Amino acid sequence: MTAKRMIHRQFFESEAIASLTIRQRLLVVGIITMADDQGRIKGHPGWLKAQIFPYDDISIDEINNDLEQIATNNDTIICYEADDKRYIQLAHWWEYQNMQWAKESNYPPPPEWNDRIRQMVYKPKRWVMTKNWPDTDDTLPLGNGLGNGAGVASGIVNTTTNTTIKTGIKAEEGFNAFAIFEQNIGLLTPALRDAIGLSIDEYGEGWCIEAIKKAAKMEKRSWAYCEGILRGWKRDGFNAARAPANSESQEAMFERLAREED
Repeated sequence: MTAKRMIHRQFFESEAIASLTIRQRLLVVGIITMADDQGRIKGHPGWLKAQIFPYDDISIDEINNDLEQIATNNDTIICYEADDKRYIQLAHWWEYQNMQWAKESNYPPPPEWNDRIRQMVYKPKRWVMTKNWPDTDDTLPLGNGLGNGAGVASGIVNTTTNTTIKTGIKAEEGFNAFAIFEQNIGLLTPALRDAIGLSIDEYGEGWCIEAIKKAAKMEKRSWAYCEGILRGWKRDGFNAARAPANSESQEAMFERLAREED
């Protein structure tokens, strides 16, 4: 679950939202910011109170009443139960959240709801798994999955290329380049995730992780610099330490390569 969510300006212009109390509006904002990639969240009022209003003197009954009013008076949220547990689905999630990747939810969907999935799968090999994702050419069936597809094909797309494995260096178990980037460089935006994914396909994940670590060690905290390192290794060999013939420093070389286009 990503922590970055969009609150669209139309939220504040909506007459349906304007009909809610200030507390109810804040509750909706909290649900949006804490929802998973499918716009879904636990619906137990006690859990929501603890997550969204931890320091406020608001009772669980008040949260429960607010949820009922929000669900009844406008179409912002869908409150439902599955296996005797309460859940909330944001009804217009995909209209306002612009995501390049979306993981499967840990929670069951409401009836007749179609999830949109696009995520990396690393075992047994690298895949991009998609389901109901717009503008994708999915051909291999996933089975029943989440939702009924509504006429949209579902499948698994193999994005592994012949150039993926360049060296024997592999990512450590439980780690990946995306997580290492966030730990060492900074916030992982959708655009950066796509760029890193392309580099993983070209250079291999082991190289990408090592490039991120090297950039962080050199206090060059940008993906562009990591790409410069990868281009240098592609030209000179992995982790090449030699300086160029013109005595250009390794740091300057990586910065220059970071500005170069393939």
